[in-house]
Amino acid sequence: MSRIAFIVPAFNEQDSISSVVSELNSTIQQNSLDAEIVVVNDCSTDSTRSILDSLNCTSLHLPVNLGIGGAVQTGFKYALRNEFDFAVQVDGDGQHPAEEIPKLLNAQ
Repeated sequence: MSRIAFIVPAFNEQDSISSVVSELNSTIQQNSLDAEIVVVNDCSTDSTRSILDSLNCTSLHLPVNLGIGGAVQTGFKYALRNEFDFAVQVDGDGQHPAEEIPKLLNAQ
């Protein structure tokens, strides 16, 4: 079975990050995926960091704001260094529906 990293760049996503991580965890369980959710906190100034501490995910906290590109690159480097087979970016604002992920994975 392939190992999948779900990379979630997040900057000031206190209003949506809990539901994004929850939906991803549900998708992982419902589809019996070998997956890890990796949220890259891009130096948020709201409560994103403290919220992440209570969620079922890996949290990477950047010391300075790198922007979306830097946050995504950080997540992909994490996936590469930890030998994941696939990495999928999912935005932290909830615009990518987690229930669509199986369609993406089945297309491989």
